[in-house]
Amino acid sequence: MGSVILKLVHQPVISTTHGKLRWHPYAKPPLGELRFKSPQPPEPWVDVRDCTKCPPMHTSNRYTGVIEGSEDCLYLSLYAKKLHSEALLPVIVYLIGGRFTTGDPSRSTWGPDYIMMKDVIFISIGFRMGALGFLSFADPELQVPGNAGLKDIYWHYNGSGAAQILMHLPQCKTLFHKVILMSGTQMHIRKIPKVEYRFAKHLGYNAERLCDLQIFTPEELEEGHLFVFSLVIEDERVPDAVITKDPLILFANKQAWCNGIPIIMAEIPLKYLISHEIRDKCSLSQQQMLARKIINLHLGANELCAKHVFDVLRLCSYDFIYHPIHRYLRYRMASASASTYLYRFDYDSLNFNLYRIKHCGREVRGVSHVDELSYIFYTPDSFKLTQDQKSFRLLST
Repeated sequence: MGSVILKLVHQPVISTTHGKLRWHPYAKPPLGELRFKSPQPPEPWVDVRDCTKCPPMHTSNRYTGVIEGSEDCLYLSLYAKKLHSEALLPVIVYLIGGRFTTGDPSRSTWGPDYIMMKDVIFISIGFRMGALGFLSFADPELQVPGNAGLKDIYWHYNGSGAAQILMHLPQCKTLFHKVILMSGTQMHIRKIPKVEYRFAKHLGYNAERLCDLQIFTPEELEEGHLFVFSLVIEDERVPDAVITKDPLILFANKQAWCNGIPIIMAEIPLKYLISHEIRDKCSLSQQQMLARKIINLHLGANELCAKHVFDVLRLCSYDFIYHPIHRYLRYRMASASASTYLYRFDYDSLNFNLYRIKHCGREVRGVSHVDELSYIFYTPDSFKLTQDQKSFRLLST
């Protein structure tokens, strides 16, 4: 690897309007007065930026509660087999998942080793997450309307949900040629009451608790709240607001520009019984009645016990995956003039469906949410496939 890096250092570098580089800061570091604000253009530089190392990941780790990375995270990671090509090459831009809460776009987490077997340009985008990316205040004097992390993404060009929302925004009309939605849909934007006040009270000026947000009430946890900070609906009077309407209104717009581009949607099984919309709009007694109807339809009238765990997982897949996809497809098919595809990843590998193995053990078979990513990227939990393995032949077709 060392010889490769030395070769890169002495090879020609990429020239941009701001300077020469190997990985690209696409905005000013969002520090100090720029914290929580919309991204600003980067300052030009004179010398060649040494970008042979991975850019810093965003400050986040909701799994351990430990602060990692840096707030200075607004970088693109660019990968190509060669710097010069006579023909135009396909460009793949990857928006990492993590529900706008956690994630690392660098090669350390999502290595494009398999993608680089083809003549393509691959780009991953670092953006702000959690409170730093999605804190929102209604008071216009504070100039923190929300969705800063989403604006980081569209400024230059959260995975599938981010791509789905972006392709319905007028500001992004020229930025997408085709879209692949790999991991579910973003059908609703939920508002947690007084979350800004509760966040400040929780922190108590102690920044070390930034990633350990235990601020939900027991009732909210029971209702299925998992993420404190995410997308918000902004005041339409804010000059750079991006989401000013409920997503369902955006999706129902028959004049939306994205109806003219082809999309591919993913259907991955095994992943909340009652949808967020019902929980927000129906009383508790109505929710319980509907939940019982759904349970009886799929599981019968028997009392639930441990042996029903996979039946419940399949039932949850309807809420988390299948029903939102079906609902979005109905909006899309009523207006789209371009092709719409739906794929189902259902390859049951004994050793390489790593997310299923991590969370369910090796004795459980099937496919889990996120399993397909190890067939696309070389991840920290995976091992490098060889060309004679069946799983390699699957990813190379």
